[in-house]
Amino acid sequence: MRTLVYGNHSLVTSDDVSHTLLQLTAGFATQSVCEVVTIPTVADASVVDVDVVVGLGTHLISTPLAWPQEDPDFSAAVATLQLHPSYPRVAVTDPFEPQDDGLPWPVDDEFGSIDRF
Repeated sequence: MRTLVYGNHSLVTSDDVSHTLLQLTAGFATQSVCEVVTIPTVADASVVDVDVVVGLGTHLISTPLAWPQEDPDFSAAVATLQLHPSYPRVAVTDPFEPQDDGLPWPVDDEFGSIDRF
């Protein structure tokens, strides 16, 4: 579990929600936008959904929290946040697909075939 410091408020949420929210906030910031997102938190031993404005200029601090109970399952909220179009993604490439490095392919004059070095 983590404590998210947002403005002068502290929110308790899961490690995954905290990490995902930080990544999404960075994604918004690269686009110079802000948006309201909803995250699940724990307050007074119950789950509470909280709306937060995140993006460019948002200051979030995430710190570890000793949590004596079982962590709540916030996986659905994490998946929803990760589906947001501004969530940073890594391009996935096929390792067996030749990658175009922009260099010309040398031609073997003897056989007229293309050889890649």
